[in-house]
Amino acid sequence: MHIMSGNSEKFVAGKKYCLVKPVIPNPIEESKSGIVIGLSKTMMDSRPVTGTIISIGENSEYNKGDTVVFQSTDGLDFKFDDGQFLILKIESLIGKMQK
Repeated sequence: MHIMSGNSEKFVAGKKYCLVKPVIPNPIEESKSGIVIGLSKTMMDSRPVTGTIISIGENSEYNKGDTVVFQSTDGLDFKFDDGQFLILKIESLIGKMQK
C-alpha cells in the first residue's frame, strides 16, 4: 500500500485514471441474533469490487460521485489521511449504478 500525505479530495486524477473510495464489506460475520461468528471468509479472500469516484480524469461516461464496479485485480492501493483508496484506469471500470 502506498501512503500519501494529505486529503483525497486534493488528489487530481490523470487523464486516463480515477480515484475510487472502495466499499469495504463488514469483515465480521454475525448470526441473526447478533452473535459474532468470526471473520467472513468472503472478506478475507477478496478485494472490493465497488466504490465511489472521488476524482476522475477526462471522461464523459463517469462522474465524481458515481458508484462504480471494477475488476478486483486492478488498481493501486493508496492510503490518504482520510482513508484507503484505489487508483484505477478508467478502462478498468465495468459500469456504474444509475441514480
